[in-house]
Amino acid sequence: MSLASRTVIGCLLLSTACAVGPKYRRPETNAPEAYRSEVPQTEPKSLADMGWWELYQDPVLTGLIKETLSNNLDLRIAVARVEEARARHGAALAGIAPVVEGVLDTSARPASEGLALDPGTGRLVSYKAGSGSTYTGGLTVSWEIDLFGRIRRSSQAALADLLSTEEARRAAVSALVAQVASDYFQLRSLLEQKVITERTIQADQKSLDLVRELGRGGVASGTEEAQALGQLASVQAQLPAIIRQIAEVENELSGLRGRAPEAIALPDEARGMPLPPVIPAGLPSQLLERRPDVRQAEQDLIAATARVGVAKASTFPFPLLSLTGFAGTMSTVLADLFRGKTDGIFSWGPGVGWPLLDVPGRYNVRAAKWQMEQAALSYRSTVLTALAEVADSLVTYQTLQSQIEAQTRQVEAGQTYLRLTDKRYRGGVSSYLEVLDAQRQLYAAEIGLAQGKLAQLQSVVQLYKALGGGWTPQPASAQTQESSS
Repeated sequence: MSLASRTVIGCLLLSTACAVGPKYRRPETNAPEAYRSEVPQTEPKSLADMGWWELYQDPVLTGLIKETLSNNLDLRIAVARVEEARARHGAALAGIAPVVEGVLDTSARPASEGLALDPGTGRLVSYKAGSGSTYTGGLTVSWEIDLFGRIRRSSQAALADLLSTEEARRAAVSALVAQVASDYFQLRSLLEQKVITERTIQADQKSLDLVRELGRGGVASGTEEAQALGQLASVQAQLPAIIRQIAEVENELSGLRGRAPEAIALPDEARGMPLPPVIPAGLPSQLLERRPDVRQAEQDLIAATARVGVAKASTFPFPLLSLTGFAGTMSTVLADLFRGKTDGIFSWGPGVGWPLLDVPGRYNVRAAKWQMEQAALSYRSTVLTALAEVADSLVTYQTLQSQIEAQTRQVEAGQTYLRLTDKRYRGGVSSYLEVLDAQRQLYAAEIGLAQGKLAQLQSVVQLYKALGGGWTPQPASAQTQESSS
């Protein structure tokens, strides 16, 4: 084996020997064994393990989510960022391969004098050559030997960037699923409030008609008629605001689906959607593996850690080793380069670049280390935010259940109160003020119950998102079953 071959093999072995810079280790987060306010579960499963099509069990909502995931423009931007990162990762990987370049060069040839053997006479004769140019053409091959892992660290950083953008895409999907579900439930709640308001307007109109009829008989006074008119107008004033909110939510849902503002037709049965009876949160340790934003923060930390190695490998005392070679032809006549009437030349050898004085490089290493520290702190902050969001969503869901039970009793009591006061007024036992008070209380209680149900539905949406659910794609089997049903 020649010396050159042994040199190449030795460099290849050394290039896989080490990579400078810190190795990545996931920071300690000290995640608790259970979430605050969580009801203890016998199994460590989580609500987030369910796909959104399984959680909601609503064909209308499923259709809205599927259309949003297909057409949403912000999600398309996130996908484009993933492809950009994929291309940058490919470029980083290509740094391991040799670089081949075509060369066409010219250099000046100075005039010269000397003695040369005359082939005709066999005598030495003097000659004088004029100045001119020498032309060279061929291929140059250069390959950086990744002795200290600069290229490998760059590739690791690019891969982490790619995975980070992928997690950002998943986070965008999770946010979109949650936003569409939240808007959908809000739309249904507003439609229910619209029905309650219209029903109350009809009841108040009948009450006004009764007061007017009693007034013509001399039983009711003009004051009572004015009070009835005021109560009717007060409820009528609520209806336009509800209609405006319905249009705004429909417009938002249209925009999320990549459509111009339009009305959304909902079937009559799309009301009173039941909530999942059990809300298991799972283990906090699972949250680190499931939430896209936590995973994205970790990939950012991995990339920052790798870039410390890149910065170190580019500074003293780590030399940059390379192998370069050239193969081509040389001639004093440019046209001869393309006619084959030239002399072939070949050269190759190792090269060493040693940054003996690289003050900016040392500061680049410091900057990379502080960027790694920022990424580590950001990761810990993201984990704490995730834990807090889950805890908030759990306590919201649990307290809203008690609130809705109390509001339901309030509505039932309001209905009884209105029925009794109306009967007492018709019998001349009580004044119309009691009827008005009962009407106001019942309407407020019914609207409050509708809003409480909306808050509970949205709390499940937020809990599902906080646990990292919502970004898993719908499997083909579920799509087939949905289309056949």
